[in-house]
Amino acid sequence: MSVQDISARVEGNDRSVTVHYDFGNDLLDAAEKFGEDVVFTRYIAAAKIDLQSLLRRGISAGKADDEIAGMVAAWKPGTRTVVGKSDMERARDALGKMSPEEKAALLAELGLA
Repeated sequence: MSVQDISARVEGNDRSVTVHYDFGNDLLDAAEKFGEDVVFTRYIAAAKIDLQSLLRRGISAGKADDEIAGMVAAWKPGTRTVVGKSDMERARDALGKMSPEEKAALLAELGLA
C-alpha cells in the first residue's frame, strides 16, 4: 500500500486533482522516508485531534468531568469510542418529546400522579 491516489477538490469548483503519493509501506518504511521525528509529530497531531473529538462527544452527551476522564483512560489512539447516553438522559429525552397528556398518563401508570 505504498503508493496511494490522493484526490482533492475545492467547494464551488468542479476541478479535482489526483496525485500518486508514496507514504511508505509501514511505520518503519515511513520513518526511513521522512524521519522518525516527522512520523511521530504527525502521529501526535492526529491523535490530539482524535482525543479532542472524544472530549467533545463526552461534553455533548452531558458527561461529568470524571466520566470523561474515565473515557480517556480507556481510549486508544486510532479507535473511536461511542459515547452513549445514561438511562436518565434517555428518559429525559423521551419525556421531552411527550405531550402533556402522555406525560400525565405515564405518571398515573407509575403511580406518581
